[in-house]
Amino acid sequence: MQDHDQCQCDDLLKRVGRTYLCTVDNFNDLFCKLMAAAVSIISTVGAGYTIGYSAILLPQLQSNTSEIQITEEEGSWVASLTAFAMAPGCLLSGIIMQKYGRKFAQNFLCLPVVFGWLSIYLAKSLTLMMLGRFLTGLRNYYHGLI
Repeated sequence: MQDHDQCQCDDLLKRVGRTYLCTVDNFNDLFCKLMAAAVSIISTVGAGYTIGYSAILLPQLQSNTSEIQITEEEGSWVASLTAFAMAPGCLLSGIIMQKYGRKFAQNFLCLPVVFGWLSIYLAKSLTLMMLGRFLTGLRNYYHGLI
């Protein structure tokens, strides 16, 4: 009985060793797995940046030296637009994943983030700033679905 257990243990060690040892044969496979995990982690970090950006943005917009002057009420709209975009973002991402798959959705839904951050960066008016916040929020909540 003990020889049988030892044989199973040796087989398991060989399989685990073959999977996780970094050799030339399996380096590409390991690298692909690490990159797939990194994309999900980066997506979550990006969601945090989008939500937390209000803490940096609002004091700057409410200062007297700001190019875009906002009131306290407009500031609350700027801060809440990412959460407001959650419902259409979840619906949109669910439809895209159902029809085209998760990988395509992951790549395609990066476009709103890029355009959103560009519009925030290039904003000369409150409207463009709010559009950017909405676009970044639109994609912000889909990563939980993937």
